[in-house]
Amino acid sequence: MVLAGQPAAGYQLGPVVAVPGRVVVEGAEGELKNINEVKTEPVEIEGVKDSFALIVPVNYVGTYTALKDHKTVEVQVTIIAPPAPLLNDSAPTEHIDPGDVSQ
Repeated sequence: MVLAGQPAAGYQLGPVVAVPGRVVVEGAEGELKNINEVKTEPVEIEGVKDSFALIVPVNYVGTYTALKDHKTVEVQVTIIAPPAPLLNDSAPTEHIDPGDVSQ
């Protein structure tokens, strides 16, 4: 899969999965033995804050080979939100010594 860009500031890219995870290329054996992977069209993730799924074309052009069945895949992109900030109670506090009974 080809991803373009970065998630929104503070967000992280989680697992990215293609369904199906494999495609079949058929054709000339001499060309097939040199194929290790095929890529998708770029999936834009610039500024993204939410996970999403998208159907994208498989970007493969062979001289004597071609994709057999799946010409698209579903790309499932997981975006991880930044941790929630801790609540900061801005109310004034007073520390009292437990041994001090005069208060």
